Amino acid sequence: MNARAPIHALESVSTEQLPIPIEQLVQEAYSASALETQNRILARLVGKTFETAPVTTKARLLEQLLQSVGMLPLITVANGLFARLRFRAGWSHPVIRQSDLVSVRSGDVATLAEQLLQMRSDALIGLIPLLVNATAQSGSRVASTLATLLHQRAPRRRASDRRAFGVASLCAS
Repeated sequence: MNARAPIHALESVSTEQLPIPIEQLVQEAYSASALETQNRILARLVGKTFETAPVTTKARLLEQLLQSVGMLPLITVANGLFARLRFRAGWSHPVIRQSDLVSVRSGDVATLAEQLLQMRSDALIGLIPLLVNATAQSGSRVASTLATLLHQRAPRRRASDRRAFGVASLCAS
């Protein structure tokens, strides 16, 4: 249909003829994939979430990723950029400043996330509250999709725990 089509022509289109939302396609592809491919999908979604997030969310996302990773991936990913950020404030808790984010590329964040997932399949589960918050603040469909997929991967929790994180309602929609 072109942009000049009359409104009544658009009204006659059934919902089955409308394109499938990308979030649904990603979830279907994820569910049908092997673990290695699922990890790549999750890692790329982390990178895309980082790319599209506001500065404060980018910093918190990167801080959480850096806390979860060992020394070797920190050194090997992004030419040691993550190691420098992690060790600048000491090993205990990395603090990412806005000026640090200028040199961080979303592809590097995706690579870091993939390294984490190779070490532990549940390594990104701790991002769920941050992603739910990011979704609520910015309406990010990427963050929402990532949170949903991570929730599916998470070990089964009590319903009260899921409600506390706000994930039950996110996954139901």
